[in-house]
Amino acid sequence: KLVQKENSLGERLVVLIHRIPRLTVDHGWMLLQKAACLKPLKSIEDASEVEITTVKKCNGLPRAVKIVGGVLRRKNYTFEVWKSVCESEAFSFKDLPEGTEGLMGSICLSYQDALPQVKQCLLYLSLFPMDFSIDHHFITQLLISEGLLHTRATGVENSHSLVERADSCSLEEKVDNYFKELLERKLLQQRQDRKGYMMHERVWSFAQYLTKDEVRVGNLKHMDELPASLRRISFINMGLTSVPGEIGELRSLRTLILCGNPLNDDGLDTIFMNLKFLQVLDLTNTEIKCIPITLGNLVHLRHLDLSQTGIEGLPESISRLRRLRFLGMRSCENLASLPINMQKLSKLEYLNLRDTKIPNTPPRLRGLKHITFLHGFIVVDNSSY
Repeated sequence: KLVQKENSLGERLVVLIHRIPRLTVDHGWMLLQKAACLKPLKSIEDASEVEITTVKKCNGLPRAVKIVGGVLRRKNYTFEVWKSVCESEAFSFKDLPEGTEGLMGSICLSYQDALPQVKQCLLYLSLFPMDFSIDHHFITQLLISEGLLHTRATGVENSHSLVERADSCSLEEKVDNYFKELLERKLLQQRQDRKGYMMHERVWSFAQYLTKDEVRVGNLKHMDELPASLRRISFINMGLTSVPGEIGELRSLRTLILCGNPLNDDGLDTIFMNLKFLQVLDLTNTEIKCIPITLGNLVHLRHLDLSQTGIEGLPESISRLRRLRFLGMRSCENLASLPINMQKLSKLEYLNLRDTKIPNTPPRLRGLKHITFLHGFIVVDNSSY
């Protein structure tokens, strides 16, 4: 049937919905066994009462069955395990949208079963619109910037988990493992073009529900009053021409993503002077042309992306951002120079200047000893380092 829905831009769309028929208990049982990698397969006649009850709790929804199967495949197939899954309080998860009984319970079950690191990663993804293409390299930078990733594994409890099996691996590998586990749990899915990931509508709603006091995403016009407790906001492709004044009142804000808006320079001072605990600021693909000197107030900033903007340079005050680790200025076609004190950004490890007007010989970068990604420089004289 045709229904009206609202996308992440606040636009109302007419969408054709094709309803998949509910599974019979017999078909649900066979699908559950395959999703849980149970071998050999048992007929419905050979299934125990607990196993059949588990199938029925999925309410005939194929995705719910697959999610429960993703939980079971990580466990030993004992009666006690089946019983604990079947009797889980997750299936009584409240705030259920009409017609999703079984699906939301399955999502809650898988979430509760995951390790803390995987839960944290899933909830962090609620920062983005449901139809947003999620890149795990980008997510890695954000998690590091907010101090949510650590260099060593802690609290490994599940030997069947891809997460943290090794005592030491790169942070990028850790996030890659988080994503792999979320994929196996059917809490995340790969886009058809395989160029990113996305969340199913109900998984996204679940994550939004759990982060409602800390995260806001979407269209500001359709939001209630922003609570002072907010830590993360993303207004992506919302048509904003200036920074909303309300944002300047959110003193606890840690992450602000405003990419894809036709923002001008108005309101930047509001961010730089009021949001002094900000750790992530993404102004990618906006119409900003000048970064004010007040940028230096953001002394806790670790991630700054100004890619695809009209900036011609950065203020010298950027040298005060001693915690900055990621700096993106890709495709800033008017950018022709960098601050003299750039070398004071001693913790900088990512610098992207691809497709800018930075001259062939880079400035002295001798102090940038933690750089692991440097893109856009053409080195013609080693002495300049």
